[in-house]
Amino acid sequence: MQKIQVANPVVELDGDEMTRVIWRLIKDQLIF
Repeated sequence: MQKIQVANPVVELDGDEMTRVIWRLIKDQLIF
């Protein structure tokens, strides 16, 4: 997580970070 913020946050946000955020939202939706 920190490594992503330290190096190229914008580029990483387009890929893995966005996927993690989306999955986290989906899981929260499924749980509730």
